[in-house]
Amino acid sequence: MDPQIFITYSSKDQKVARTICTALENRGLACWISSRNVQPGQNFQEQIVKAIRAAKIMVLVFTANANNSNEIKKELALASQNNLVVIPVRIEDVTPNEAFAYEFATRQWIDLFDDWENSIAHLVELIASTVDDRPSDDRVLAAPKRSTADTLSDAPAPRKMGWRSRRALSMAAVLGVVLVGSVGVWLVDTYRTQVPLAPSPVQSSQTTVPTQAPTAQPPPAPAPVQSPAPPVQPASGGVMPLSPERERALKPKDTFQECANCPRMMVVPAGSFTMGSPASEPGRITDEGPQHDVTIANPFAVGTFDVTRDEFAAFVTDTGYDTGSKCTIWNGQQYTEKQGLSWRNPGFEQTGSHPVVCISWNDAQAYVTWLNKKTGKDYRLLSESEWEYAARARSTTAYFWGNDIGNNNADCYACGSQWDNKVTAPVGSFNPNAFGLYDMAGNVWQWTQDCYHDSYGAAPADGSAWTSGDCSRLVFRGGSWGSNPLALHSAYRRGTTDVRASFIGFRVGRTLVAPSQTTVPTQAPTAQPAPAQTPAPLVPPATGGVMPLSPERERALKPKDSFKECEKCPEMVVIPAGIFTMGFARKRAGTFCRRKPTTYGKVCRAVCSRSVCANVR
Repeated sequence: MDPQIFITYSSKDQKVARTICTALENRGLACWISSRNVQPGQNFQEQIVKAIRAAKIMVLVFTANANNSNEIKKELALASQNNLVVIPVRIEDVTPNEAFAYEFATRQWIDLFDDWENSIAHLVELIASTVDDRPSDDRVLAAPKRSTADTLSDAPAPRKMGWRSRRALSMAAVLGVVLVGSVGVWLVDTYRTQVPLAPSPVQSSQTTVPTQAPTAQPPPAPAPVQSPAPPVQPASGGVMPLSPERERALKPKDTFQECANCPRMMVVPAGSFTMGSPASEPGRITDEGPQHDVTIANPFAVGTFDVTRDEFAAFVTDTGYDTGSKCTIWNGQQYTEKQGLSWRNPGFEQTGSHPVVCISWNDAQAYVTWLNKKTGKDYRLLSESEWEYAARARSTTAYFWGNDIGNNNADCYACGSQWDNKVTAPVGSFNPNAFGLYDMAGNVWQWTQDCYHDSYGAAPADGSAWTSGDCSRLVFRGGSWGSNPLALHSAYRRGTTDVRASFIGFRVGRTLVAPSQTTVPTQAPTAQPAPAQTPAPLVPPATGGVMPLSPERERALKPKDSFKECEKCPEMVVIPAGIFTMGFARKRAGTFCRRKPTTYGKVCRAVCSRSVCANVR
């Protein structure tokens, strides 16, 4: 039988949390605590979700550390969704912030810092009475809460605290309601619960989906779509596939469109970036690390916008492709697969310029296959590293526009737009990032090509998709119209089995013809010093460790790239091909000649004249 008591605590309070758990178990009450019950190799977030769903009571270990813990806030939100009884126990006399003030204002708390034995006995008594009052088959009984009137009048206030003012407590409770509501959406975006794979394009299984909790409502009047840069048209002046010559001539931020209903594509430059988030980033999840350098050697193209309803409709009209008539939505309490919904009718009003939703990963693959047949080009989903590189657009902040969500930068749960937590926005309704791409944060989640892994420990470093290992879950990025702002962080990532949902769409990528190779220039006899440049970062092998380079990675090396092929091997730097004059010339006849012209790849010798050396090939 699963433990009925879940202990939530800050990782810095592990010792006192274990002590409380032991005290409860010594009195016959089984508890679940992450430091003991999550086994090596298990997915931490999934075990947390599973334990909370199986529990009936959550004991909140409240300290100064807990007061600043985002993880506890997430667990409280999930407890609220599963209707657990939450019993706060204070270990220290600390003033709660707004979120925890709400918990203390609406629930009975226990202070453990004055009289440990009697307080533990009180806790045991309260837990036992709560469990005994519940029907054996009912896990959704609401927690016994004190009314707001009781809280603000005759209920005993916690000792030694300076926040007893009725006005202050009322304001804290109101702020807490707002914050916990937001955290509720955030948590569902955070914990990755698997969704069963849709068995076919027509039918998918009915199971919980691990995403945000929006409630579909009629949309507000849409804002006008911003005008993107005009597309680069082929020489004929029509919309048609690019020739190899025109493709090689493309420059970053050039746009093109290769058929009348094809997505408009934006050229993204080659480059390197640090993928993932630092441990110090607020709201960071462990699967966003470790941070690692990724080098994308060649420019590639990315859809300027998410694929729209009109663009997807052209594919369906052309092929007769059937996505079925079921789509997963949030009904206000849980995720449910609803009959009669599809990309044509996702449960809220859309126009042709809105991003298409209720699209599975396999649906997106069928679309890019159609694009490839129609254009003869290499369209595809972006790899996860390409997606983050394109989303960041050389930024290193949490969002591509800065470290704060700001106002009206995107469509999400609390982004300050007219569509927030209601519906999708027309594509291009917000400012683009520095690469000229729109809606890389919010509006709809975007499928990528990669299989989901809960760590970047062995992630590719060359921008390729990570398609090895367990591919039962697939990566989607970017956040949606119902996501908490934290889910819009450039590093935030999600993994689920294939599913159609009213908040998931996709964006396409395209491989470009590599630019023409230039001939290595021949230097003049007297070498001129080159300007100092910052050396390129270490190029790790595809496995993420230090090991010999594969032939493919070796061929991709560029001058000044560096690599290391074993733990104790020297770090190597790539030197470009070229010609130089070795040694120096003596001006006096009869002097020993040291001038030896040398060229890579050729054997040379030198002979001396009276005053200079001459090359003999």
